[in-house]
Amino acid sequence: MKGTKTRISRGIVLLLGLMLWMAPKPVNVQASAKGIGEYSVQVDGYLALRNAKAYDASNEIGKLYTGNRIIHLETGTDSEEYWYVYSLTEQKLGYVNKNYLVYEGMLINAPYCDVSVAEGYLALRTEKAYDASNEIGKLYSGDSVLVLNDSDPEYWLVYSMDLQKAGYVNSDYLVGEGQGSTSVYTDNSVGGISSNLRCDMDRMYFSTSSISFTIPESWGQGITYNYYEDRIEFYCSAVYNAPGLENGFLCSICRSAGTQAEEPGTELLGSGGGYYYFIKTPTDLPANPADADNYETYQEMSSGVSTVKNSFSIFS
Repeated sequence: MKGTKTRISRGIVLLLGLMLWMAPKPVNVQASAKGIGEYSVQVDGYLALRNAKAYDASNEIGKLYTGNRIIHLETGTDSEEYWYVYSLTEQKLGYVNKNYLVYEGMLINAPYCDVSVAEGYLALRTEKAYDASNEIGKLYSGDSVLVLNDSDPEYWLVYSMDLQKAGYVNSDYLVGEGQGSTSVYTDNSVGGISSNLRCDMDRMYFSTSSISFTIPESWGQGITYNYYEDRIEFYCSAVYNAPGLENGFLCSICRSAGTQAEEPGTELLGSGGGYYYFIKTPTDLPANPADADNYETYQEMSSGVSTVKNSFSIFS
């Protein structure tokens, strides 16, 4: 079963822990700024910029000529013939026949920005308007986006490497690259309930592609969490790392296709997207009362599990 473990605490311990822990992580090239290619057009006549992946006069939205530059935007939907691109000349998104493109190198010195929201998420939209119907993605504090067009005073056209989507965002929630929170950790390597797992210790907030919840302030003393395709587990680090049989288990958030109503220590949190979500709490004592300091820390952190339950939300 695929899983990962990391310890979270505030301040220098958190920063050092993240630097050491994140170093060996694999990198998804398509989600990297360095993975965006720049191309020039080479064609007799013009190369049509289209709003669909098909040769049709009715879908032309622009004309590109030899020497014009485009940026190839990975979306996972490229065909053998047509790529999704941003035209630096037309300042438009669209599809072009890739057979008329010449590779010029990786995009460098491009304007990247980080998302910075006080809570929740920043919507990626198909239009320059605040409307629930035009949301195509959710961006969270610390996410990086490539700015394609910032001519509008409110809504900027951006490309999200993580979502592999382009759209509009409210520019009020963008800051210079690297100026966002330093206490945010993300991981896209595990699927299931842990898909796109995000931990923001500034706001004591966890989110994934399908759920979100807040953790109590007491957990800032140090939590260890393990995550898998079917659950996210939380432990008191003081006990988890102490010698002995105790593990400091606090709770776990689980996802299943069944109700799991009979399992001890399990409480249903809700359902959505064809799954049931539960919280599991200890059925025995996972801390040693004789270890006074660690036991006191565990008790304080354990009393905050209700914060997780009361804040739990399901997106799908």
